[in-house]
Amino acid sequence: MEHPIRRPEEILAFRSLREVLASKPRTLWAVGPADSVLSALRIMADKDIGCVVVHEDNALVGIVSERDCARRVVLAKKSPETTLIADIMVRSVITVGLSHTFADCLKLMHRHGIRHLPVIDGGRPITVVSIRDLLSEMAIFATMCRAGWEAAMANAVTNEDGTLSPASLYISASKFYNAELHGKMVDILHDIAGTLLVEAPTMADYDSDEIGADIREHLAGDSGWSAQDRLKLLHYVRDLTADTYGGWIAVTESLAGGGQYAQRLVTLRHFDLNNAKELAKKAVGL
Repeated sequence: MEHPIRRPEEILAFRSLREVLASKPRTLWAVGPADSVLSALRIMADKDIGCVVVHEDNALVGIVSERDCARRVVLAKKSPETTLIADIMVRSVITVGLSHTFADCLKLMHRHGIRHLPVIDGGRPITVVSIRDLLSEMAIFATMCRAGWEAAMANAVTNEDGTLSPASLYISASKFYNAELHGKMVDILHDIAGTLLVEAPTMADYDSDEIGADIREHLAGDSGWSAQDRLKLLHYVRDLTADTYGGWIAVTESLAGGGQYAQRLVTLRHFDLNNAKELAKKAVGL
């Protein structure tokens, strides 16, 4: 009989970096303290990355990001050709190990206001995980869900009255996939949003003559987002994922149509297993 309760390590949200990085190339780009800032910028531009680690005698001594270069060199009107990495690098580096989970990484990034974490193995950095890596998880999830719904419509069955019924195979498989990973995606979203998700001021506070000016000043982002737009987005995410209505959505998404067990049965019932066997035989020349 299938065990109904999964252990934490079996849930994707709690998978360690060792598991997550197993299928990904472990690249690491580094500079030395005596190198110029320009050399670091060239590496980041060439490799399309947001930071480089700083090595000295095979030891991690710092980290430099695009943001560091912009704020400490460009805005300070210094020359990137003559400014040394040692003059701008962050020396107190926050790192993680292969036993840390993605959830751990998100919490560290949010707590320290950083976007990159060197991964240490055997006392040495082996790669860097970034906020972009974590956001890519959400992008893949959204793409796969949409692909499933589109496949359901593309393979819809025409009824006698001319209406269309989405293909049960793709509907059930997509619902199962969504329910299986929905919690992980919400975890990532909440960690990125931080405590403002539940503590953000109301729109009445925003319009208040007494505290409105302070809210507009402190919540305005540095990427063109106004405080009002940011509040609206936080309230929207909260309403869909972090309040009573959000809880109702989480339950109905998982249980509508019979729950995950029912979706698994329907998927297997409609899946052409015999055709899959024949394709496998052809692939190996049988």
